[in-house]
Amino acid sequence: MPHVVIESPMPGLKHLAFIDMPGYDPAASDTVDTAADHGIASAALSEADAVIWLVALDSNGTLPANDLEFLLQHADDRPLYVVLNKADLRPLANLEAVIEEIKEHLEDSGIQFEGICAYSSTLAKELLHEGKSLSEVMNEWDHLSDAALVLHKDFDTLVTTLEKHSSQQLHKVEMVGELAHSLELDILEIAGSESTVFQTAQSRIKQLKELAESIFGTERSEVSRALENMRLCGHKLLQANFGQLTAPSQRNEAFTD
Repeated sequence: MPHVVIESPMPGLKHLAFIDMPGYDPAASDTVDTAADHGIASAALSEADAVIWLVALDSNGTLPANDLEFLLQHADDRPLYVVLNKADLRPLANLEAVIEEIKEHLEDSGIQFEGICAYSSTLAKELLHEGKSLSEVMNEWDHLSDAALVLHKDFDTLVTTLEKHSSQQLHKVEMVGELAHSLELDILEIAGSESTVFQTAQSRIKQLKELAESIFGTERSEVSRALENMRLCGHKLLQANFGQLTAPSQRNEAFTD
């Protein structure tokens, strides 16, 4: 089963959906698939609008280097909030030092963050925070999102990906054409324009160019026009069907423990 969905009321919050991510540190036993967990966590982040990163203070006194690397690779374009859980296990002075250390690590790594808080699940409250509090940032994130806008954005990303791929393919055609033309000139210089060798080679080089074009695509301008037409027609179709969509989608927050 790839996903399990659980609904639970959250006082004061209506429009948040949380995506729980597995840990991905080096496996503690042979039965743990670290690579698979890393892939699942990466996929979860790709669906998230924001990230709540949990650090358990009973096992870590700071933000591990693996966490920093993962955040840099996968979450640098999403709002980030760091929660130090099990904060009741540490004295207040120690919590202040841990928060300051994590703040320095994030800033040194160039990772933007909304805030850091020390939280106790046992006491069900924040004990200390730097920047915004957890309740403050969750209230900011708790708003409706436009599902139609998401569809338009996803479609635009698809067309942009096709444009990039087609550009790479057309570049191959152009390279084949340039190499074939260079080869044609070399044979002309060696054999002369009236020789049977040159005329035969010229015919075969022409066939090679046509074969490359049939494999990799057509003229760059034709492909650009076709993709732009696809973009316009696609957005018109989405607008006609979903442009007046009022049913909101939830914001997705990914969190890891």
